Amino acid sequence: MVDLTKKKIVSSSAKYKKMAAVLVPSFSFTLKQISIYYGIPIFTMGVIGAFLNIIVFLSLRIFRENSRAFYLMITSTSDLGRFFTVTLTTIIKLWIWNRFESIIIIHL
Repeated sequence: MVDLTKKKIVSSSAKYKKMAAVLVPSFSFTLKQISIYYGIPIFTMGVIGAFLNIIVFLSLRIFRENSRAFYLMITSTSDLGRFFTVTLTTIIKLWIWNRFESIIIIHL
């Protein structure tokens, strides 16, 4: 009796491992695609918003004389830098990796 239950547990765990082997790569590919195609609009809207913030904080006299506006302008500048260093490089890295991954899968 004990042997039969162990066999059932082993067989069911083997079945789940096979399902995981199929689902994990497709889930990973889906997450990469979402990161690329949602990352591009987030990047463009973020860059436009940061530029508009900088323009507003530099052009209006009220904001140039206020010390709090200086900190907001620095925050907008750092956001702009973050968009170009982190978000853009992540999008490019995932895009290039997906291209090489599809080439590798085709040639195997």
